Amino acid sequence: IADYSNRNMRKAIMALQTLRSTNTSLSSGTKLPKIGFEETIFDICKMINAEQSPKQLKAIRSKYYELLTKGISGDIIINIMAKRLM
Repeated sequence: IADYSNRNMRKAIMALQTLRSTNTSLSSGTKLPKIGFEETIFDICKMINAEQSPKQLKAIRSKYYELLTKGISGDIIINIMAKRLM
């Protein structure tokens, strides 16, 4: 979990909670699922690459605000998006 989360404690806790809610037994060979907010950020990146229009910008902005209201820091969102888009 530490390697998966890049030593980010918040991300590690979220990954552990996600893993625990979907799987009752934990072992060293257990595959780690994507964290919910990462999937949303990846969707935003796909939307950016698919189309650049005012309509698309409105949809992206609503997803971005949704992440912010869930407590995900803007810095984290932008860092993940930058890595994904490059």
